[in-house]
Amino acid sequence: MIQRIQSLYFLLAIVILVGFLFVPIVHIVDTVSGLKASLSVFYIDPVTNAFSIRSAWGNDSDFFSDALSYILLGEVFSTTFLLIFTILMFKDRAKQLLFSKVVMLLLSVLSVLSLVYLFTVKPSEGIEVDYVRSYGAFFPIFALIATYFGYKGVKSDDELIKSADRIR
Repeated sequence: MIQRIQSLYFLLAIVILVGFLFVPIVHIVDTVSGLKASLSVFYIDPVTNAFSIRSAWGNDSDFFSDALSYILLGEVFSTTFLLIFTILMFKDRAKQLLFSKVVMLLLSVLSVLSLVYLFTVKPSEGIEVDYVRSYGAFFPIFALIATYFGYKGVKSDDELIKSADRIR
């Protein structure tokens, strides 16, 4: 059934992943001028009120950071799609177990990529900044934990059905 506890864990993982797109990964403070910036995968431009992909602060030509933002975005969208598909596969527990393992693998990669993003963002030459790590970088780890609990729920349901089949 779709209203099982593991479906709620998978939905929680989806909500956490969507939150990861908008929550800052790192806050940067310019020590000289006091300017502050927050880096996240998505941000709303205050001038145009449009969504855009965040590149490195103070260096818009930083290809590595820009490419990593797109990789993070693609990873989040593919993982979210697979989580939705995992929830909808509630009638086939074996496939649900397989998809939840794939999602956990993708979330592990996403966790590593977000930490790489966190520690590789650099400002332009000649700018002195202080980095304040934000909790947004740990959202994929929280989603991984929620997905693991969902996997354990599917596995316990599968074991319960198999034990009931043995009794008959």
